[in-house]
Amino acid sequence: MMEPELMQQLKVEDPMEEPELNLDGLKISSIQVLLEPPALGEDGGDMDEDEGFYSPLDHFQNLLKLSMSSAQCTSLEGFPKLPQLRS
Repeated sequence: MMEPELMQQLKVEDPMEEPELNLDGLKISSIQVLLEPPALGEDGGDMDEDEGFYSPLDHFQNLLKLSMSSAQCTSLEGFPKLPQLRS
């Protein structure tokens, strides 16, 4: 399960409109955590925005800057193609 602080950073109205994402200092064991789809409610339907909705990293297709300083990430395996991301 995703940490609440991390989930909060990924809660955006339209991930295609976000130019940067700051995940500094958040515990991220691997990139796979950022690619998980949002959880579903107990009845199988989508959860309310306040109950766990977030955008997976691969939805941020226009991202220019991604900061993960001190994120403790041990694996970048499966990192999505983000065509606008600058190194």
